[in-house]
Amino acid sequence: MASRQGGAVVSEPKRYEAMGPEVIATPTGEYVRYEDYTRLKAEVERLTKAGDLMWNALLCSGCSECMGMYDCHEDGMKAWEDAKEGKQP
Repeated sequence: MASRQGGAVVSEPKRYEAMGPEVIATPTGEYVRYEDYTRLKAEVERLTKAGDLMWNALLCSGCSECMGMYDCHEDGMKAWEDAKEGKQP
């Protein structure tokens, strides 16, 4: 299932949980179908590439504050690299 969030389509896979010999759908389950996992992995890769392109566009455009030296963007670059590694602020 997909929903819109801030103009972007966000995937929300159906989650499952093992209950004895059965597997049931539950909103907080630990498991997702392989197809959903594969789709989510592709979505993460696509969004990461888009973020990299946006970051490169920002750096290439330069800004009036740093005159193309990029020093004023170091915090943003670190935040983007941390986000790509799964680190949250």
